[in-house]
Amino acid sequence: NKGQIYFFVQKPFEHEEMKAILSRAISEYDLREANEGLELRNERIEKEKVRAVLHNLQNQVNPHFLFNSLNMLHALIGKDQDKAREYVLQLSEFLRISLEHKDMDTTTLEQEMETVYNYLFIQNIRFGDAIRTNKKIDDIYLTKKLPVMSLQICIENAIKHNIMSKDEPLGISLTATDSGITISNPFRPRSEDLTSSGVGQENLKSRYRLFGSELPIFDSREGIYRSWLPFL
Repeated sequence: NKGQIYFFVQKPFEHEEMKAILSRAISEYDLREANEGLELRNERIEKEKVRAVLHNLQNQVNPHFLFNSLNMLHALIGKDQDKAREYVLQLSEFLRISLEHKDMDTTTLEQEMETVYNYLFIQNIRFGDAIRTNKKIDDIYLTKKLPVMSLQICIENAIKHNIMSKDEPLGISLTATDSGITISNPFRPRSEDLTSSGVGQENLKSRYRLFGSELPIFDSREGIYRSWLPFL
């Protein structure tokens, strides 16, 4: 039997021999129990370390998003105060959802899509018809798992780094398959010199590494930029 320890004593039994064997058996048992306890303790410590790193990585996204959002609000205040007020209300709702997810490492695709809809509503207040979305997501994929806020990061990057207008709207497509979800958009980088820190994408890659999962892929081919996020 795997994991069992046996001790054999040949007849005739000697008192001192039996005493020594029983003492050794008890010591071996105690040592094995102590080792198992230590392994469980080390496993809990490692899990807590991973959880702490994940939360730190998630916290990197929030200031990044807030910085961009406040810049958008600043631009709106001087142009349309009614729209600015609506923007603040929707931003507050988005942040409320973010706070509800603050202790979560993963979420379902369905929950991620709810967050994305709210985020896009915020963006549409500023950009109007300059952003259009299309999704191809069957219901069977809605229970699949993703890192929290991962879709929002990809869509935020698409909006931030590409040219868009009412005449040439930015089309963002979301397509789910068995392995993951792809976010794609026309690759029309802004002509001005935008310096990107790459915080969002590096954040996602680091989080996927901690999950021990296949890494996301970000690439541009034939005028289309694609972000692929594997399901966990």
